[in-house]
Amino acid sequence: MGRLVVLLFMGPWWIRMVVAAGFAYLSLSAWQDNAQMQAAREALIHQQPPAVIPVAELKREPGLPLQEVAIRVVIASEHNSHLVEKRNLVTTNEDLMYVLQDETAGVDEPLVRGVVMIEPSEKEAFLSWVIAHAETFTDTGPVVELTGLIGPMRNLAHSSQVLREAGLTQAPGFFQLEPFVISRASALEKLPHDSTQLPWAGFGIAAIFALIGLNDRRKAKRIKAQKAAVEEIAAQYSAFVAASQAKPEPRPDAAVGAGPAAPLSPAEVEARLSAPSLHRSRGADPLPLSAAEVEARLSAPLKPQAAALPEARPETTQPPMTRAETQPLPERAEKARLMSHVSKGFGADMPRSLRLAMVLALGIVALSILGKTLPASDLPAMEKVLGWLCATLLPLGLIYTQRARFAALIPAPKAAPGGPIQSFPSLGERFTAWTAAQTFRAWTPFLLGLGFLVLVPLIRKIPGLEFIANATPLPGDEGFYSAAVPGAFASLCILGATAWGIHKWLKPGVADLSDRPDPWDRITRERNRR
Repeated sequence: MGRLVVLLFMGPWWIRMVVAAGFAYLSLSAWQDNAQMQAAREALIHQQPPAVIPVAELKREPGLPLQEVAIRVVIASEHNSHLVEKRNLVTTNEDLMYVLQDETAGVDEPLVRGVVMIEPSEKEAFLSWVIAHAETFTDTGPVVELTGLIGPMRNLAHSSQVLREAGLTQAPGFFQLEPFVISRASALEKLPHDSTQLPWAGFGIAAIFALIGLNDRRKAKRIKAQKAAVEEIAAQYSAFVAASQAKPEPRPDAAVGAGPAAPLSPAEVEARLSAPSLHRSRGADPLPLSAAEVEARLSAPLKPQAAALPEARPETTQPPMTRAETQPLPERAEKARLMSHVSKGFGADMPRSLRLAMVLALGIVALSILGKTLPASDLPAMEKVLGWLCATLLPLGLIYTQRARFAALIPAPKAAPGGPIQSFPSLGERFTAWTAAQTFRAWTPFLLGLGFLVLVPLIRKIPGLEFIANATPLPGDEGFYSAAVPGAFASLCILGATAWGIHKWLKPGVADLSDRPDPWDRITRERNRR
């Protein structure tokens, strides 16, 4: 999972574009499904109920998301099942399944026409309705006329597995029926109304990923142009170094072992005799050489003198783009150091974070109770404002507790004395607690929204915290976009303003976390110094 997240946000730019296209496609599909569902709902409201027919004569109409039927069936009581799905020892889904067969089916009949799937809370109402409307009771079960809707199947894999284990076979056109237990009008009224918030959320996520991808593409093109310019400069520099290291041709008259030296010209003789080096020093007064010493020096062959080469340091003998990194660590060690920095950065002040989380949790409870005591006219809007505000305070407090901890945990890079210049930052430089803090603060608004969407639905299901459901509404709740439009609008404004303020406040503070500049700045500074 961690590698997938790293690949998603730190991989090539086109990965973000692919994710954006996927979200756009799914949102468009959800939009079309919602439009079809609303059209079918309106058609059902305005049309007359169908006539009752045997279940064997039922024919599904293709292309309809919802189909109203009235069928005569027998409910096979022996095969009633309680479907429970668990994940990590936690119940995630629970349904009651009743098997529907032909009205003349016997006890050993394996053919199943369809099933009724209801929630456990609807069990008593459904059984009371079946007993009250049963035409007759057979060995298989009660024969009854059921009216309801055939729509998308839920929990199909689990129900099919239970039927196979019981030795039953699904008939062609197998269906799941949602019966009208109370009345047709009330059942049609409970159908989901126009719900476009999910497609709009998907379109928003797609737009965010698309903007990030386009921005990364622009950065990639700029970096590519910079690398091309650096490579061109490196090639020119290599040619210059090669030329500077070439040895000059020796003078013909100064070669050793090439024969007698050529006679000096009168001007050269006069210059050598008048040079200060031809005088001996005694104290502060130079003494002239004797005639024998002058004749010996003039007759001696000249020693070859090699041309002085410019001093070149080891790091300037190779192009900048081909130099080795300073003290490279194995990839496994780099990854271990990365995980150590990140874990220390987020866990160094864990006790304080937990205390702050408890205080904020008590604040959420207090604000929720306060919302319950407000007048009924102000309740929807105020509860929504308090809910969004509380969902924003918790991650804000946790971020603030870690803000000053990264400065002491950043490992300063140490270059080997006299070693080569690093042309690119190492993995340890690019992914340290400091750069993790930068990334975390840059994505703070996104994390706030994601944390709200993920944590609030889970908190609302905790026993004893049902009252938080009213203080933390979700876009899918009834009346979110109708009865409390002002409250929803105010909630969105508060969340957006808070996220924007956090982003602007934390972004300048990144420079205060360490006096060490970005690794790329260090490399540029070392190149300019050379």
